[in-house]
Amino acid sequence: MKRRDFMKSTPASAIGLGAVARLLTTDAFGKEAATMSSAPMHSEGSFWPDGARLAVSISMQFEAGAQPERGAESPFPPLEPKYPDLPAQTWYAYGVKEGIPRLLDLWDRKKIKVTSHMVGQAVDRNPQLAKEIVERGHEAAGHGQTWAPQYSMSREEEKASYQASVDSIEKATGKRPVGFNAFWMRGTPNTLEILQELGFIYHIDDSYCFSGK
Repeated sequence: MKRRDFMKSTPASAIGLGAVARLLTTDAFGKEAATMSSAPMHSEGSFWPDGARLAVSISMQFEAGAQPERGAESPFPPLEPKYPDLPAQTWYAYGVKEGIPRLLDLWDRKKIKVTSHMVGQAVDRNPQLAKEIVERGHEAAGHGQTWAPQYSMSREEEKASYQASVDSIEKATGKRPVGFNAFWMRGTPNTLEILQELGFIYHIDDSYCFSGK
């Protein structure tokens, strides 16, 4: 059977598209994302709104500006950590000054609303850009306060990072984030409990979504 025929004749829930469903991050599908964990994997009828057979989520990372002065990944060859990586810093600056603004124009042209996972420190350094993202109708979601990986933190450090991220985003945009995406999608055994304590209603990674209600 050809792939296209298979897609047409097989329910999405039966062909392993749960991971796609779990990637819903936008306000428009907030209810579906929140109820995903309790929905049966095999059901009759349409699961997605308007009878859609496939859900596609588009997100936009807002991380540039929070990168470390040394050691941040970039397209350039690695440099000894004792030297500041100036080309890499310029590359990240382009993301803030040109990359995200151009993407915002693209989303407008295509009438697409996205979720922007924002690192708090990047927001602190570029508050007007964060504000513009929200003013254009996109969702601001938490993504930690710095580039430090959450999985290396104590529970207290992890919670403080998430709260600082909330404060930075809310100060710049006027909106309190309700969704979260951990560093490289790698949380800790405490992540979901901490997010619920802070009022988040969903966390996105490649394996789970929860409702904080």
